[in-house]
Amino acid sequence: MGAVEYLASAPVKTTVQNVRAFEDGDKVVLQTVYNFAGAGEQVAFDVFRFDENGKIAEHWDNLAALAPANPSGHTQIDSPVEAADLEKTEENRAVVQNFLHDVMQGISMVYDTVHQVLAQGNMVLAISEGSFGGAPTSYYDLWRVEDGKIAEHWDVMETIADKATWQNENGKF
Repeated sequence: MGAVEYLASAPVKTTVQNVRAFEDGDKVVLQTVYNFAGAGEQVAFDVFRFDENGKIAEHWDNLAALAPANPSGHTQIDSPVEAADLEKTEENRAVVQNFLHDVMQGISMVYDTVHQVLAQGNMVLAISEGSFGGAPTSYYDLWRVEDGKIAEHWDVMETIADKATWQNENGKF
């Protein structure tokens, strides 16, 4: 039974809560909370690329279990949800790209390749590849930029599956 058939026949239906959405050219970014057939809530970043006919041509995602609030009371999905400062999109994209290159290098999380940096206004999503604890890892980092500085950050890290288990030839990125 395929995934779609399983979800359609499950006794508990899948729920979807879109938290944030923005677009960058032919791509749309969603931050979403899913509960697939009652298996537990997961927070995800989904990126869809649309073709010239407005149809979905490609899809990338990263998912992780929805965690409880941290000690300061923040969650993986709180804070402003609407993109603002649209006139600063390129400036904010550069802030995040520079931060990834200048600051995130040399820490226990290794960022080897930044595949995409998608932005609209003050919301910037970086999709990167590297390793965490020696395991190949995909990083989806969403940043909110305010006055040229990083104000907030949300992320989903996911271990990249072994290529032998892939269900397509496109890969993770």
